[in-house]
Amino acid sequence: VEKDTDLSGMNLLGRWNRTPSETSNLAVQIYYDRTFRREPTFQEERNTVDLDFQHRFKVTGRQELIWGLGYRFTKGDTKSVPTLVISPRNRADNLFSAFIQDEIVLVDDRLRLTVGSKFEHNDYTGFEFQPSGRLLWTPADHHVLWASFSRAVRTPSRVDRDIAASSAPFPALPFFARLLGNKDFESEKVLAYELGYRIQPTDRLFVDLAGFYNRYDDLFSVETGTPFLEPGRLIFPFQFDNKMKAQVYGIEIAADWRWLDWWRWRFSYSHLRM
Repeated sequence: VEKDTDLSGMNLLGRWNRTPSETSNLAVQIYYDRTFRREPTFQEERNTVDLDFQHRFKVTGRQELIWGLGYRFTKGDTKSVPTLVISPRNRADNLFSAFIQDEIVLVDDRLRLTVGSKFEHNDYTGFEFQPSGRLLWTPADHHVLWASFSRAVRTPSRVDRDIAASSAPFPALPFFARLLGNKDFESEKVLAYELGYRIQPTDRLFVDLAGFYNRYDDLFSVETGTPFLEPGRLIFPFQFDNKMKAQVYGIEIAADWRWLDWWRWRFSYSHLRM
């Protein structure tokens, strides 16, 4: 099939800021987005409204807190050919979110701790939380050591849950392979650990060294199901699931050398294993 695809979109963003004092500020943001996509086999019209509120303030001279609330409403209306079905065709989703982050100076100019978490409630997997923590240590001038931990998730989309895509590998035979979404598809998860060190031997040179280890669970997979009959054809199903795991780790080295006032060198090397 050869046919033009029609794409269009528009968005509108408004932001309001206020600074009640030297140690506090507020921000409210409203965002609207509309997209349209029409292909030979699929069409979607989507409208999204997003509201966001944030408040930052100093608790003490050593502690700064930032927190916020958010809400997103998105609605997609689809049309498609019989071999590519998203059911239900029209769906609206709600996402509620909140976050808090606390930055604490444990030792002046030497040790800083940042902890926080994001909390979400979505229509697919319910409640999700994503905590993080970071420790920054300056043992001496021009030396910085830091470590961090975080948890993140990728929540399901309509494709993970609602799609049914069929194809005929042998058009002359009544056999169909069908890729199916999974109503029980869970969020993909990662635990991420990082450790880094920066040194600045001279005013013109600094070097970064960082190592990381990520552990993934409940990753996307495709599982073979039991064949079944429909009128006039045999269906071989393949269903989305969360039966994959992974480990990703490596190192990164970077240097920035301002050799002359008008000439700068940047070097980097990364090694990644999955």
